[in-house]
Amino acid sequence: MRQFEILDFLTSSEDTQLYNWLVSKNVLKEVVNCRHCGILMTLKKKDKSYLQKTWRCMNFNCIHYESTSSILKDSFLSEVKIEPRVFLKSIFYILNNTQLVDIKRFLNISYKSLKNIKKLITNKIKEFFGCNPIRLGGDGIIVHVDETMLSHAVKSHRGRVARNQSWALTIVDTSEKPGLGYCQIVDKRDSSTLIPIISRIVRPGSIIHTDEWKAYIKLNQSNFDHKTIRHKFNFVDPITGIHTQNVESFNNKLKLFIKNQRGCKADSRNDLCNLFLFLDHYKNKAFLKFLELIIV
Repeated sequence: MRQFEILDFLTSSEDTQLYNWLVSKNVLKEVVNCRHCGILMTLKKKDKSYLQKTWRCMNFNCIHYESTSSILKDSFLSEVKIEPRVFLKSIFYILNNTQLVDIKRFLNISYKSLKNIKKLITNKIKEFFGCNPIRLGGDGIIVHVDETMLSHAVKSHRGRVARNQSWALTIVDTSEKPGLGYCQIVDKRDSSTLIPIISRIVRPGSIIHTDEWKAYIKLNQSNFDHKTIRHKFNFVDPITGIHTQNVESFNNKLKLFIKNQRGCKADSRNDLCNLFLFLDHYKNKAFLKFLELIIV
């Protein structure tokens, strides 16, 4: 399904259609056993239940005969007590970088619930990248590396620069079109901080382009072919053609994303970077990819 088709389906599908689709995506369980007798429960219609359905034990010999269980039991959709349709549309909007204030208005949902949903999403994405770490470059592949200042608060009307700022290390594989990237908040921009991150993300044998920041000097000692560009004189070296424009473009996308988030607490900035990377890597397939992360 395309993006607009997904949103339309989440909005206008009948409850049974949505339920069957979620089961087909393994977001909800297809079968449930009674926790008392262990016999398979039966799916029954129930008007005031989620998607008008509930699991019911129909085993006459069970001491809890006709007891019920929610269709959301043990699923990601049970984490916040709202209608699954609203929950799914919240996920869809967040994964399309829609501001929470707008989602709140679209769906008539509390800001607290939205923040909880966003935190659940970023936790899942963090877990995903922990099991599937990003690796970039390879033999003879050019990788651009840079650091960029991120501002996590809107500039005041008096022209004062926001104090809530951080540096991010950014890395882009230029063999991908558009470039595939990585970003991480760093406390310092020294060699002992940046080189280990670069060595973890960039595959040996890569050709790394950077500016002449002193922290990068030791890259040649780490199985990389390191080349530099002096931005004081040129954005592209007129002789060698060396540049870092791919990572500069990536930095602009990251900053626009941060700006659209309208601020971020210090302890969740890397979570925000992970969310950006997930959206940047999977683009218009981010929602369907996320459903794969929450299978039961």
